[in-house]
Amino acid sequence: MVRRHPGSKWVDDALMLIGQSYFYLGNYAGAAQKFREVIALSREKELEARFWLARSLVAARSFDDAQTVLQETLAREELSSDWRSRFLLLQADLYVQQERWEEARQALEAGLQRVPDRSLGAKGYFLLGQVCETLQDYACAYTAFDRVRRYRPDYELAYAAEWQAVRIQGLHLDPEAALERLRRMERDDKHFARRAELTYLRARIYQAMGAVEEARTLYHQLLYESDADINRVRGRIHYALGELYRDIFQDYLAAAAHFDTAATALGGNRRAPARTESASAPPTPLALSDVQEQARVFGQFARVRQEIHRLDSLLYLGSLDNEAFAAFVLELRRRRAREL
Repeated sequence: MVRRHPGSKWVDDALMLIGQSYFYLGNYAGAAQKFREVIALSREKELEARFWLARSLVAARSFDDAQTVLQETLAREELSSDWRSRFLLLQADLYVQQERWEEARQALEAGLQRVPDRSLGAKGYFLLGQVCETLQDYACAYTAFDRVRRYRPDYELAYAAEWQAVRIQGLHLDPEAALERLRRMERDDKHFARRAELTYLRARIYQAMGAVEEARTLYHQLLYESDADINRVRGRIHYALGELYRDIFQDYLAAAAHFDTAATALGGNRRAPARTESASAPPTPLALSDVQEQARVFGQFARVRQEIHRLDSLLYLGSLDNEAFAAFVLELRRRRAREL
């Protein structure tokens, strides 16, 4: 259409759709070029094209160019509150990509004052919760996650935000209040398919409170007795058990086994922050970024421990006289016969 009817009033719309198609195909350079063409062609669609241009540059990790577009646009006095909010939230997304956490929080707080729609508001507060947690401002994180539900998002985001709010409250603020809120979630039928995640969260709160036996019992029930789907939390359960056996029970062989299973289940996976607009991001504190290292260290410890045990056994046998050694061999044969 652009080639055949270059003078049509629909040219800017066509270029905008081509640019958006390139964006979703991952061709960010092509998308940016089309949005620049729209900016040069149409005053009516200039702001929308600037917004998508900045999104494309952030996704392409052209951070300096994206910052230039955002700053130029935000400096306009005639910019409406709706568009200002969108550009501020996109700027926060840029800061998250660069791990400029305090600036990201400031941009999010400014952009969320007059957020233009429910979906963007819910995602913005979820991202603010993750940023505040990264800054170890747990009261801010809890408040942000809790505010997501005000925007009545879809079930997945609403559940994730409430789960995160309970986690922050239970691990850092008020565990008793968190457990009560968690009980209400567990009784809610719409969370039936997520009951394994809720039980895991209860165990994590118990673990943080020092109720380690209760925590271990819940982890074992999930792994070996529950009929719930634990695939989403299997690796995290093993990691938590590894922590318990390492730090509390000082059973390093058991810790090694659980860390190794956790590393296999998680595959080095990192959970990224919720996005307001663009692509990949650094991990949040919730990510188990050290699971591979824990598995390596404790796996090496377990191998050394087993070798020491083997050498100790050989030294013990070498210290026996002939009669005692013969009695040991006889008892060993009897034990193997019973096993067979």
